[in-house]
Amino acid sequence: MGCRRWVTNASPLETSAWTMLFGAIMLILASFALESPISSFATAGTSGWSATLWMAIAGSTLAFAFWQIGIRARGPGPTSVLFNLGRWLPCLLP
Repeated sequence: MGCRRWVTNASPLETSAWTMLFGAIMLILASFALESPISSFATAGTSGWSATLWMAIAGSTLAFAFWQIGIRARGPGPTSVLFNLGRWLPCLLP
């Protein structure tokens, strides 16, 4: 919602792609500033890489793209209500 003044004519996919790119760059910079990720990359097994890839694609990229589609279709206000529902719904389920 905060970047809409800079991204006025972009599609949800374009907005998601740019947001993910800049977010990834910031996370990479933070990881090298705070820790030494190279040794973790070298020792990670197939299951670790598979889980990381799954979280990157399904847990982040697709979810963010669907979020942007929701904002375009319903508007920022109604979509933000769904954001809060998604955060608290697991707490309400048995």
